Amino acid sequence: LKESELVLEEGRPLRSLRVAKVRVHRSADDQRYLVEVKQRLPGGRERLRGTPLSEKLKSDEDQFEAAERGIYEELEGRPCKLVGSRHESIEIKPTLTYPGLNCRYYFYEVDAIVEGLPDTESFETVEITGPEDGTTGSEAKRIVHCWEWRRPLVQADADLALTAVQTRLLERL
Repeated sequence: LKESELVLEEGRPLRSLRVAKVRVHRSADDQRYLVEVKQRLPGGRERLRGTPLSEKLKSDEDQFEAAERGIYEELEGRPCKLVGSRHESIEIKPTLTYPGLNCRYYFYEVDAIVEGLPDTESFETVEITGPEDGTTGSEAKRIVHCWEWRRPLVQADADLALTAVQTRLLERL
């Protein structure tokens, strides 16, 4: 099943991709959320991330199914509870995967509570990929995900009430 499609817009090719961005919490009353700092790929190359857990949607999935799949793959199959969807956004920007090609990203923010995650400031998980998940080659590959707990950047005081959307917009500045 494909994760993206190529469309023509104003005579130019444009990659279109849907992504679930998952704000993972340890419990409902813990404001901290999980950020993937980097990935260590097979062969030792590191890819900097700095984002919440993100998973590309397959053509037959909604954001909740992709979020559950991402949690299963990247957080070693820990039990999770999806507790809601924050908002959707669209961004058009150049894609690093295909230089010279712009991509329209449809982002769907989802909140999840995942059981059994370490309470330490940072930790690592290992994702094993192989031919059964669409990768090529016969050997399983290990991707190490490096995580950190972060507090929300915007913390309103008692006199200021912000909606979830206003908070997200301020955090992007």
